[in-house]
Amino acid sequence: MLLLHAAYLNNTFYLWGEQSVGAPVKRRGRPVRQGGGGAFSPYDAGTSLRAALTTLGITPPACTPMTLWLPTIGNTPCPSSPLIAETPVGEARLAPWQVTADPLGWEAMTTLLAACAEQPVLAPGIIAADDLRYWTPVLRLAAALVLRQQFLPGIVEHEGGFAARWEPVIAGEDAARLAALAAAMPAVARALGHADAHADAPPDIPAASVLEAFLAGAVDTLARAGGKVDKRTKFASLHEQWLAGLRAQDGRLAGERANWRHFAGELARWRTPLALSLAAPYRLVFRLEEPAEDADPWQVRYLLQPVDDPSLLAPAAEVWKARGKKASVWQRGDTSPRDFLLAALGTAAALSPQIEASLHAAQPAAFALDSTGAFQFLADTAPLLEGMGYGVHLPAWWTRRGAKLRLAARAKMTGSKRASAKSSGISLDDIVQFQWSVAVGDEEVSLAELQQLAAMKSPLVKLRGQWVELNQDDLRHALK
Repeated sequence: MLLLHAAYLNNTFYLWGEQSVGAPVKRRGRPVRQGGGGAFSPYDAGTSLRAALTTLGITPPACTPMTLWLPTIGNTPCPSSPLIAETPVGEARLAPWQVTADPLGWEAMTTLLAACAEQPVLAPGIIAADDLRYWTPVLRLAAALVLRQQFLPGIVEHEGGFAARWEPVIAGEDAARLAALAAAMPAVARALGHADAHADAPPDIPAASVLEAFLAGAVDTLARAGGKVDKRTKFASLHEQWLAGLRAQDGRLAGERANWRHFAGELARWRTPLALSLAAPYRLVFRLEEPAEDADPWQVRYLLQPVDDPSLLAPAAEVWKARGKKASVWQRGDTSPRDFLLAALGTAAALSPQIEASLHAAQPAAFALDSTGAFQFLADTAPLLEGMGYGVHLPAWWTRRGAKLRLAARAKMTGSKRASAKSSGISLDDIVQFQWSVAVGDEEVSLAELQQLAAMKSPLVKLRGQWVELNQDDLRHALK
């Protein structure tokens, strides 16, 4: 039995394995002794790890001995599962052990994580441990960020120089999701160290830091995939070389460090508004409200939501008017809620002309829409705002999207014609009578109602007290 484990260290994804006691073990390299121990773990998979990767269709890289801090009782590391061995009795302590590890590239890592996404059994006798499977939802988050285009071009110091990088933008619900993933990270996923590090204590890198580093690497790799690589070696400017580096395989940038340091400063200033927004203790929320009366307009209200207490939601109108103790409820550190509202609305104005127009008011709190504008907000503006990290609250019927136009036909065979059909040569049309019906959601509508809905020429209509989305092409087809 072989259990596959994984850890992330220094921008590299390492795979190591536990093997049942008594199985033959072969290793490459020699163990490195440390102050607290450091012999090879008796459960180390050795070169069986490479054979397992080959079985899974992954070309095995060069294995290397690494130090892993494991719970240890007496002189024996605790196995992670009874499938490997029984846990010894006694008080556990953390101690360093040597294991054979394989550094996987992003392509091999993605293949492996995709294989263990649905079930832990990868092949007969090969099982993905929880700490390996942990990275699958993290990779899914990276893919979702890239799919939503939530990443920005950046530049980082790399191996004594600089490199172009795509960096994830974490905002809104993604920030909460990232925090939950950091809290759920198995300790062994960050317990790996280099064999020659001579550490006297286990690694103390916070789970959030390890997670952010993995996510950044995954987003950078996925964002580069499929891009056209610029193979030039000479460029007219630093900016041109940087753009080419964003498409290159490793993104390394050639040239004087001082020049790239100045370029990095200019890039940081360009990203300052977004950085301030992401670091703010508040979140701007847009709430689309249905009209109370049919003749009234729709309203998009602005609300303030503290990051540390998402259950609090205050209309912007109240925040503008709040004074004294009422104002102190919304104060977070040195950040003024009013200043945040203005700054956040100013950034959001680039996504919506209605938001921009509302800023002409001294205390912007909302804007009005007709039914066509409300549909445009639902279909187009709301996803853009969500993608930029703003909160968006929409009517429940829109999020369910269940009230659709549905056309159905019921066939009925008349009794008298059914009896004489064989002898009289009556056609199928004579025998069967069709009754067509149209329903919107669960509500059946008459021809007159359908004609009335079509005459409105609006993508949003109110039918028997419920707002529904109607496609004009579907309406014309139903009428026909």
